[in-house]
Amino acid sequence: MKIIVFGATGGIGKLLLPLLSTGDHQVTRFSRNRFKDHLGQEKLITESGLDFTIIRPGNFFDGPLTNQYLHGRTEDIPKYKLAYKISKADLVDFILKQINSNQYNREVTWISNAK
Repeated sequence: MKIIVFGATGGIGKLLLPLLSTGDHQVTRFSRNRFKDHLGQEKLITESGLDFTIIRPGNFFDGPLTNQYLHGRTEDIPKYKLAYKISKADLVDFILKQINSNQYNREVTWISNAK
């Protein structure tokens, strides 16, 4: 089983979870109410020994699926000019692709539209 975690709190995260819950995997979201900071949350996952992908999306907005988004490892962020926003449809598309991919297995990644 692979765990996919994305940073989404509140109503948006609750809306996206049902779209992603299929097959032999678990998709969940970080919750502000359970932990004080995302680094503590990530440490619990990265030290768990499980297969995981942590996704740090930009701000969400309603928009169509464009497949015109950038993604990468956290240390690569300075190389790109990012908008720091992503449509919900593009985020769902990226998460679904990561479920059956080892591209970012056991890594923290980001996703955003280009500026």
